[in-house]
Parts: sequence; structure tokens; C-alpha cells
Amino acid sequence: SSFSFSLPLQVGVVGLGQRGTLYARELARGAVPGAALAAVCDADPEALRAFRQSPCFGSWAELLAAGKAEALVVATPPTEHVDLTLKALAAGL
Repeated sequence: SSFSFSLPLQVGVVGLGQRGTLYARELARGAVPGAALAAVCDADPEALRAFRQSPCFGSWAELLAAGKAEALVVATPPTEHVDLTLKALAAGL
């Protein structure tokens, strides 16, 4: 299969712990050439507060369903990486 995407690539960040927050901030400030923050997702509403300027979701399923992202940064606990990555690939990300 082939992928098509825009520039800047619209990237969603799933998981706003220490690492995910760092990734989301760098994307939001334009520090990643060719990429932009499209949306963030975390189950903790407090974690989402720092990203009010972006679309925020309480679950990765909501983020995928919204169609805002063309790619994902998976920053959840490692035990969730495979399942979430497979779901994202199945959704065309």
C-alpha cells in the first residue's frame, strides 16, 4: 500500500507523560522540520491543559476517529505500543 501525506506532516501525540509532552512541545513550536502538531491524546485531562491550542482527545480511538493526524508518536507505556501501532497502521497512519 502507499501512503500520502501533506507537508507539514500532521502528527498526533498519544500519551502526555514526560516524553510525550516533550515531543508534543517540539512539534507545536515547529522544531521538527516538515512536521506539525495535529492533536494530542491523554486519559488525564490535566495533561491536556498545556495543549489547549491543539485538538485534545481523551482516548487514542477518539484521536484516530477525528482524522486530524497523518502520523502518530506513541508515547504510552511500552506494553501498549504494539497494539496502538497496529491500530494506527490499520487506520492509514
